[in-house]
Amino acid sequence: MNMIECCPLCQGDEFLISESGEKFVCGKCGFQTLELSNVIPTILSANTVLTPYIHVSENTLH
Repeated sequence: MNMIECCPLCQGDEFLISESGEKFVCGKCGFQTLELSNVIPTILSANTVLTPYIHVSENTLH
């Protein structure tokens, strides 16, 4: 099982997780699930896409 470090919804670091790893309750936003293993693949794939992107505008002379 993948280790979870934060809430899938709010990224809060205060949560309770059952010994089986399936029941999850966030202490910050209150997000709950009884099937955390079904939520984690969605989180992991989203994390690869959600990287910070900084756009620096450049003046272009023609």
